[in-house]
Amino acid sequence: MHGAPDVSSTIAVSPALFSGGEAGDLVSLADVKLELGITATTDDAWLLKIITRSSKAVESWCNRRFALSTVQDIFLRSDYADHSHNSELLLSGWPFASYPNSAGIAPPIAPAAQSGLNFGTVPSPFDAGFSSDFAHAAPAPSTAVAYLRASYVTEQGETPASLETFIIMSSATELVVSSPAADVQGLAIGWNLYAGISRNSETLQNSSPMAIGTSWSIPPGGLVLGGNSPPNSVLLVANYVCQPLPLCEGVNFVVDPNSGRILRTGHRNDWRGPMLALYQSGFSSIPDDVQDAVVRVVKARWFGRQRDPMIRQQAAPGIIEQTYFFSSGPGSENGLSPDVVGLLRPYRVPVVA
Repeated sequence: MHGAPDVSSTIAVSPALFSGGEAGDLVSLADVKLELGITATTDDAWLLKIITRSSKAVESWCNRRFALSTVQDIFLRSDYADHSHNSELLLSGWPFASYPNSAGIAPPIAPAAQSGLNFGTVPSPFDAGFSSDFAHAAPAPSTAVAYLRASYVTEQGETPASLETFIIMSSATELVVSSPAADVQGLAIGWNLYAGISRNSETLQNSSPMAIGTSWSIPPGGLVLGGNSPPNSVLLVANYVCQPLPLCEGVNFVVDPNSGRILRTGHRNDWRGPMLALYQSGFSSIPDDVQDAVVRVVKARWFGRQRDPMIRQQAAPGIIEQTYFFSSGPGSENGLSPDVVGLLRPYRVPVVA
């Protein structure tokens, strides 16, 4: 059952697929104009707006997102340890774009960090040349939020990155991030730090895995931006609110990538809620039939743009008679015509209360 009422979903990252479009657009402006035989740019602004609205209508009917996205699902119930009723989690996004993880251990908890050495100060009144009007005083340090995640590295691979944490970072101080504690199995041979200046944008900061127990210091303005992202594997954390317990893929759970199901394989006491799952799902290239469906919706809006939507039929006896189709008529669903619904039906996620 997808879309269960005890699941809260958030799209963490969803990049735009088409130039000039919104992140959720399912077809390009160029393809729509090709279908309509339009070469001028006069109506581009209107068409882009209708592409976005039509894409949202299609996703609403299908109860899913299509574009490749980083998704966070929070399962609000607290009884997932009940093996008789909760042996799996059904995620809101599928197919999975995350790949299986083979590190053999669970990720670390969120890293701890603190502001360290001060790299600059405002001159004191006793400094030579100090002006009482502060004209020559050094500017006050600026601050920014640094977002941090950590991972273990084993002989078999790298775990998913941990839950995200953040700290206020000053332009005048270095940032010191503590090493995660050694894993219980003792399999971790090092750890990696990922950091960024916005949520879920972290990139790798160290050039090679650091030894467990070794902290990492980031000088002012020294964050590495645009580097390698964390491993694209499912992060699953039990009881994430009070005492987060990261779980290990292959030990505590396995993933069915085609159905969006996470199956429990570990001890049931490891599965105590609420649960958090962070993963990637969707299509890196929107399926052709989905794009075709959106083009048809936009095309109907284009040809109905200058027509009174209340007029269903026009006739001039002996000259012409025209009957207009309207999407809310017989056979339509949620304003989508039957031909559009037929293209989309294989992608629809049923919602069961």
